[in-house]
Amino acid sequence: DAPDDDKDVPIGEVGYKFRKQFFDDQGDEVGWFSGEVIKIHYPSGQRRCLYESGGFQENLTVPQLKKLLDLEGESKIEVGEVGYKLRKQFPDGWFDGVVVRVLRDAIGDDDRVVHYPETDKYEDLSLKALHRLTRLAKSEKLLSPGGKKGLVNMPRIPLSQGGNASDDEISHNDLCETCGLGGDLLCCSTCNLVFHLECTRPKLATIPENDWSCAYCIASGEIPSKTRKQQQAARASVEEIELTKQEARKKAFLHMKQTGRSKPKPSTKGGPSRRSPSRKAAQK
Repeated sequence: DAPDDDKDVPIGEVGYKFRKQFFDDQGDEVGWFSGEVIKIHYPSGQRRCLYESGGFQENLTVPQLKKLLDLEGESKIEVGEVGYKLRKQFPDGWFDGVVVRVLRDAIGDDDRVVHYPETDKYEDLSLKALHRLTRLAKSEKLLSPGGKKGLVNMPRIPLSQGGNASDDEISHNDLCETCGLGGDLLCCSTCNLVFHLECTRPKLATIPENDWSCAYCIASGEIPSKTRKQQQAARASVEEIELTKQEARKKAFLHMKQTGRSKPKPSTKGGPSRRSPSRKAAQK
């Protein structure tokens, strides 16, 4: 009988299965795809690999397959374990760190030693603090899933002084953050993001009468008037938006692989984007 465990197939042999993470041209993660070696090219030794999703193929070498195995192993490291990677904000910017040791005789809860290679500094953090940093990073879209390479910029630009501002003080985006299209857009009063009414999360039924903050701003904890419960609900909304965006990137990526060209964006309806605060959008 054939073995139940795919790992019984040696790396690089026909039938060897693996997973690979793909990114788009902007550095955003498209997702993890399962692949399988289907042919060995001689004399080059390259392996022809077929991916289940979309059926696209590519050639990989055995060293590349070994590297993919190492990367997949890194993605399975639990929060707080040695080797877990994180990203933390300090007064002089954001820095990447890695857990290098778990203290068995620590006084208090700060039993994880974190090293920041860029500054060669060390810091003791608790497991609770690491989970909080992970949640924050995901809500701010600082880390790609798995906490590995593929860091992308935060989608929003908050107001430097906090509070609300008029449309003239904020340079809002031209395209909806959720679907990436233009049209009649609702502007966040506390950052640069814009949304179609039907693309907001939680979904709005009508345009707000007063100033409105998007889920990203509420999840960040920068709006004092929002409760912890509201922040938690906003984080769930951010995750929903990010999943929607990830699915759209997957479809575009598969289209590009199958056709060799980027998928054209559908034309927007109703002319150019309308970039006004929520109250003004209702009046125009």
